[in-house]
Amino acid sequence: MNHFKLKWDNQFALILVLLFGMWAQVLQAVEVRFITVEKGLNDLYYLNAEGNYTETNLPPYEVSEPFDVRLSEGKVRIFRQTLIEDRLVYETIAEADPGSLRKALGVIHNQAQVWRLGLFDDSAKAFPRGTFRIINLLPVAIATRIGTTPIKTKPYAADIVSVVPPGPR
Repeated sequence: MNHFKLKWDNQFALILVLLFGMWAQVLQAVEVRFITVEKGLNDLYYLNAEGNYTETNLPPYEVSEPFDVRLSEGKVRIFRQTLIEDRLVYETIAEADPGSLRKALGVIHNQAQVWRLGLFDDSAKAFPRGTFRIINLLPVAIATRIGTTPIKTKPYAADIVSVVPPGPR
């Protein structure tokens, strides 16, 4: 075998390994905008894309700026910092599996004294401009009305509703 060809094959393999490593790193993070629907959630942490715990204070009912959240065992996790035997420990308070989502809206809420995290598709395709999102965090279906249009949302689901401006177009 030609020495030049063998050297080229080794360099090509190294380039492929480096590209695969960068690609795998990108796939381990999800862009998440968080919103809390409860008071009393202060000093929350998430793993950023580099793998560092990053603090965020989320006021209730305000959507945060997007964060690049690193997946931990395939899940988006929210942590609280606690002191155990004079050592800082990060405890998971809520987690959710993003599936194939790359952009998500993370809704943090309390249900039966347990913090929960729901992830909903936040991409432009799933949630276009000029629409409302109705999110049902209850275990039963809910009925809502936007204008004169009734909307029934299934348990733990979200519906996207187009907003029709009043008057002629």
